[in-house]
Amino acid sequence: MDSTSRAYSNETERRSNLRRLDDLLEALERLNLADAHELPQPVRERLVQEGIEIEPGVSFSRLIELVWAQQEKYLI
Repeated sequence: MDSTSRAYSNETERRSNLRRLDDLLEALERLNLADAHELPQPVRERLVQEGIEIEPGVSFSRLIELVWAQQEKYLI
């Protein structure tokens, strides 16, 4: 694989990771706006897959901040 192919692959992966985290942010923002009281299992599983630790009683606002922190490593 030449450097151009590698760069394209890395850019594709970076964008994919950002998109996945954006989708997770959107889900958390919707829950926050809806004043939800519980984190749905599918969202919880996605957070865990991203390596985000979910402490008991954590707020949606805090989870949003943690996802933003994960996104930083993919921003240029």
